[in-house]
Amino acid sequence: MPKKIIIAVVAVVLVAGIGVGAFLFLRGRGSPVFEDVPKDYFYYKPIEWAQKNGIITGNEGYFYPDDACTRGQAMTFLWRASGSPEPSPTFLNPFPDVPSDMYYHDAVLWAAERRITRGTDEGGFWPDGPITRGQAIVFLYRAVGSPEVDDEAELPFWDVTANDYYETAVRWAVEEKITNGLADNVFLAHDPCTRAQMIAFLYRCFK
Repeated sequence: MPKKIIIAVVAVVLVAGIGVGAFLFLRGRGSPVFEDVPKDYFYYKPIEWAQKNGIITGNEGYFYPDDACTRGQAMTFLWRASGSPEPSPTFLNPFPDVPSDMYYHDAVLWAAERRITRGTDEGGFWPDGPITRGQAIVFLYRAVGSPEVDDEAELPFWDVTANDYYETAVRWAVEEKITNGLADNVFLAHDPCTRAQMIAFLYRCFK
């Protein structure tokens, strides 16, 4: 083989090797591979953090950040952020709608055992239903041990009152800078929590 051809082949191999190495290096650093997570959005860093720490995996290159987060997904994210602890083998599953072969089974049982969730009034957990923003903050608050809060501090949200079950949890989340609410000084506790919002809450709490 002529010397010039050999040199050209070697150069191509080196360039290809450098390109693959750079790609693997960037992937190894946990660069998000989600097509629908722009770098200039508020949830980019939280999702990057969650991906690096094995809290999320996405679906075929997409995360669907604006979709409503289901209760099963939210509890699984919270469980993984807490270290994926195993529920006690003697703890009996209290929810008929949480079968043992579902991805969220261990997460929900762990949460039930720790009294992070008590399920719904109907007796189930409703894993495929959307989690509300209020429920998300309450789960998070209970997961960290329900710390004391300043009941005298003025809340920045006019739509959170002392009679709301999530009021103490929201106070805690404000103190810890886990939530700033939404525009117009509202928290919108009954609105569905998006997948991006859920990850942002977890990031601010556990990072």
